[in-house]
Amino acid sequence: MRYGAYLVLAVALYNLLFTPIIALLIALAAAFVAFADTRFRVDAEQMRYQSHNSFLGLRLGTWHSLKGFTELCILKSTLKTQAYSRTLQTAETSSDEYYNVYFLTKNHRNKILAGRFHNLEEARSAADDLSKALNWELVNYQPRLSAKSQSRRYR
Repeated sequence: MRYGAYLVLAVALYNLLFTPIIALLIALAAAFVAFADTRFRVDAEQMRYQSHNSFLGLRLGTWHSLKGFTELCILKSTLKTQAYSRTLQTAETSSDEYYNVYFLTKNHRNKILAGRFHNLEEARSAADDLSKALNWELVNYQPRLSAKSQSRRYR
């Protein structure tokens, strides 16, 4: 996506010679897509995190408290894209596996995505760094059932 934005930006800059107003609008939109990035950072001293959009060095986002979150975990996820034909047959167009690092509450019912990585080693490294900085434990994801769910389960 980013390389496509670079290409559109180059074409828009070339078209500035012929149609300056339209090319300028396209160039601005392409520059935003090409140079914008979503990032996540943690302030361990004040126990807060910020998910922000970074554009040309500017960080746009608000800080949120980590109150109630006490543990870290790594979960594997698969993102798939499918296309449907006119006869409603599906074809998988892409499939990507990621390893996500999450902040968890004590009962594992709430989680916050702290990072997404393509391989397990990077995810473990990031989780270890966060674990040391926040003094939190890296645990297996095991959400606890509420009393209401447990009573329904044993019927």
